[in-house]
Amino acid sequence: MNQDQHHFDTAVRGVLSQGGPSGSPGFCKYRDGDRRCAVGWLIPDEAYVPMIEGFSVAEYTVYQLIPGPKIPNVALLSQLQSAHDNAASTDDFITDFKNQARNIANGFGLNTEVLDHV
Repeated sequence: MNQDQHHFDTAVRGVLSQGGPSGSPGFCKYRDGDRRCAVGWLIPDEAYVPMIEGFSVAEYTVYQLIPGPKIPNVALLSQLQSAHDNAASTDDFITDFKNQARNIANGFGLNTEVLDHV
């Protein structure tokens, strides 16, 4: 599995399994109690530092925390972060997040099976 697919699957599976957003509408967080945003699911516990809250995944201080054989696809991760944050302000977080995630996957040529199995 390529790194983009792995990041997509991990982020989407994590967000859908928790049933709602991390943070509150207008202020999403990488971690908030037991919940995480899409990108938050890619940052290992030992790498997470609270100072990243409020920063975009496009910031070096954030994306460098995501392990992998190469630099993560910041464009993909930015879109996943936006999907989570945008869905957080809707009445149906899960449906909206799934729809946005499907569009992101299609745009990056990724498999969407994870959306049907969570």
